[in-house]
Amino acid sequence: MGHDPITGEPLGRAYQQFASITERIKQRVDALDPELGPATRAQEVAAIEAEEAERGTRRAVAGYDFTFSVPKSVSTIWAVADAGTQALIADAHHAAVAELVAFLEREVAATRVGATGPDGAVAHVDVAGVVAAAFDHYDSRAGDPQLHTHVVVSNKVLTVQDGRWRTLAGRPMHSVVVAVSELYNAALADQLTRVLGVEWEARERAGTGTRHGKSRACPTSW
Repeated sequence: MGHDPITGEPLGRAYQQFASITERIKQRVDALDPELGPATRAQEVAAIEAEEAERGTRRAVAGYDFTFSVPKSVSTIWAVADAGTQALIADAHHAAVAELVAFLEREVAATRVGATGPDGAVAHVDVAGVVAAAFDHYDSRAGDPQLHTHVVVSNKVLTVQDGRWRTLAGRPMHSVVVAVSELYNAALADQLTRVLGVEWEARERAGTGTRHGKSRACPTSW
C-alpha cells in the first residue's frame, strides 16, 4: 500500500491510479461529435474499442520479485541429504541471496528526481537501501525438489539526498536481472565449495548457453 507498516503513515506520494479500459473507452466515446450519423459513430466506437484494448490496462508497480533458485544438481543433493547437510545447503543459499540483496542496494537501487528528460527524470540519485521480504519455497510447480527464495523488493525507497520517500527507478532493476543471476550462481558456488567441498563443472545446453541457476524480476502489483 506504500505505507509505513507500523504507523500507517504514507511513504511519499500515493501510487498512481490509472483508468480502466472501459473508463477510457467511455471518455473517448462521450467526446465524439454528437452530430455523427449512426454508421459513422459505430465505426468510430469500434475503432476506439480496438485501440484501447490493444493499449491494455496500466497498473502501478508496488514491488519487484527476484527469484533465486539453486541449480537442479544442488536441489537434488539437498533433497536426499541428511538434515545437517540440508541445513548447510540452505544456509549457503541464504548467504548468497543476502550477498545479492546487498549488491542491489549498493550498485543498482536508485530513485529519480526531477521531471524532464527521456527517462522522466533529471537524475538518478542514491537511496538508503531497499525494503524487502524473502519467502522460501522447497519444490517446483511440478512437485520436484527445487530450493528457491522469492525476494520481493518494495517500490518505496528513502532518498539519501533529501530524506524523502520516492519510488525505485525501474529500468535499472529490470536491466540487471542477468547480472544478478550470474552473480548469485557464483556466490552460491563459492559458499558450497567452502562449506561442503563440492566441485563444479560448466555444461553447455543447446540453444541456451551455460547456466547454473536462474533469477528473474518482474513488476508486481498487490
